[in-house]
Amino acid sequence: MMTVTRLFLRTAAAAIVAVTFSACQAGTNVNEKLTMRDAQTQSIEYLTKMLGTLPRSAYLDLEHSPTGTKFSSGSLASCDDNAPGGTSPVNLGLQYWVLGIDKAEADHNVDLVADSWTRAGIPVDRKRGTGDYHVYADTSDGYRLVVGHNTFNDVTVIASSPCFPRPPANERPDAPTRIDHP
Repeated sequence: MMTVTRLFLRTAAAAIVAVTFSACQAGTNVNEKLTMRDAQTQSIEYLTKMLGTLPRSAYLDLEHSPTGTKFSSGSLASCDDNAPGGTSPVNLGLQYWVLGIDKAEADHNVDLVADSWTRAGIPVDRKRGTGDYHVYADTSDGYRLVVGHNTFNDVTVIASSPCFPRPPANERPDAPTRIDHP
């Protein structure tokens, strides 16, 4: 059962990231002034604000302790797959598990975040599937935020930046492993 659970969690996480990054394609506006570090800082700020809407026990972590499934400390995705090798602008995606919350309250916790976005004037798009629930929001400064849970009620959050010029190859995202409740 554990192998099936891990496979499902990895597949679900990959699908969420693919949907998030697919918003950045050829013809997409590129923020020429945005750097990877600035995109990472703003993404973490959005995630921290989101975390503040959840119970005080909540925290974000790259690793899902019960299964050992781990997200990277940030991913860069090409904004134009047709650009010649390594020249395309990119966007940054950060994805975390939301831990320290009651899995039985997954829908409620997703709604807490979505409602806070609505109150802040950020339009949301709620999508319910068979056992899963995700909410997407696009901020006025071009970030895409996602909160949701899978059929096992594991809650994840994603922040995806606008497109920006590709950083040098030796610069990689280095988001923190854990973000505590503010």
